[in-house]
Amino acid sequence: MAPLGIRCANSLRQISKNTTGFRAAFSTSRTRQAGGSIEDLSKDNSLPKSTQSTSPATANRFPATTAPAVSQENRRSDQPLQSTPEASFNPIELPGARRRSPPGDSPAKPRPNSSRAFNLANLVGKTQSQQARKQHMEKAVSQEDVGKAKLAQDLTKNITRRFREGDVYAPHDLHWVEMTKFKRMGKPAHDAFDELDLKPLDNYRNFSMISEYMTPMGRIKHSKDTGLRPVNQRRIARTIRRTIGLGIMPSVHIHPELLAKMMRRAQARMARDRGQ
Repeated sequence: MAPLGIRCANSLRQISKNTTGFRAAFSTSRTRQAGGSIEDLSKDNSLPKSTQSTSPATANRFPATTAPAVSQENRRSDQPLQSTPEASFNPIELPGARRRSPPGDSPAKPRPNSSRAFNLANLVGKTQSQQARKQHMEKAVSQEDVGKAKLAQDLTKNITRRFREGDVYAPHDLHWVEMTKFKRMGKPAHDAFDELDLKPLDNYRNFSMISEYMTPMGRIKHSKDTGLRPVNQRRIARTIRRTIGLGIMPSVHIHPELLAKMMRRAQARMARDRGQ
């Protein structure tokens, strides 16, 4: 066995050879970047032999030291450098489930067509609502006016008494019973008995006809109010006295059957007004 010093020297020599070959292998890529080529480096006599040929051990340990450098250089010259790295692809993430950006970073701008359509639809809706509201208000106002006019007309018909400036009246004077006392009756222009060919004395039992020529207090009406000729006026006066004398007609008030008839008419009128 060789001495220990010789073995250490042989080991150092072998390590120096391997280190020189490894350094030459990595120096070719730097020379390639500077514009040189591997062929020029192999032809250069200034370089040591260790740079021109590598040992088998180094070739086995680094089989493709120069080839990846060439392919990497070609790839660098063909493709431009990317300033930002590509986002890592997540196979679990679906295409439609992309991460949305916060609302404060970059708000999405609405499409012009969609915004115009939305504004147009909103304008049409507002116009229709305004028209419907206007029609409803006009209808309500017209109905209210019609109701007020009808009520005023009814009240005007009932108010038969013509008040003058300075007249004093009580609420009871506005009652329909009191108003009938002031109802203007047109003066008859023709004699009713002559037109119907009737004789007053033959109808003394007809209290409904006789009451038309009497006041509510049992007095005989004047010829200006009855419109009868003097002869028929005297006959109707005689008939009224006979009827009161027989007890058929009361002398101080209207006949009870006529009062009941008037009450039924008033109740029917009130029921009709409530129904409307």
